[in-house]
Amino acid sequence: TDKNTISLKVERSKIFAEWIIDTYGKDLLCRGTGVLDVAGGNGETCRHLVAKGIPVTLLDPNPRCGSSPGFTIIPHPLNGDGSDLTSRNDNIGNILRNCSFICGLHPDQATE
Repeated sequence: TDKNTISLKVERSKIFAEWIIDTYGKDLLCRGTGVLDVAGGNGETCRHLVAKGIPVTLLDPNPRCGSSPGFTIIPHPLNGDGSDLTSRNDNIGNILRNCSFICGLHPDQATE
């Protein structure tokens, strides 16, 4: 059913967030501007990381996580190597240049 599918997606994001923390450690993830979640859509991975006290930014051209999710949202696409964003002289460029970790959970192969 649709409820089961949604529940599995939320659980997958939680497991992924826990794996990131267990593998890399909270200290590393909290450095600089924190974690950058690329194409994170609904922000579930971000929510799980924020709940553990880790700063997170969602980079997605079409974020679907509401207006006040508890983390920073950059509503832009990632083009090529991302230099169009990292070379910016504003807060967006600062966040991207100074993040400690970049992640993306894409079981639908959205990054290919």
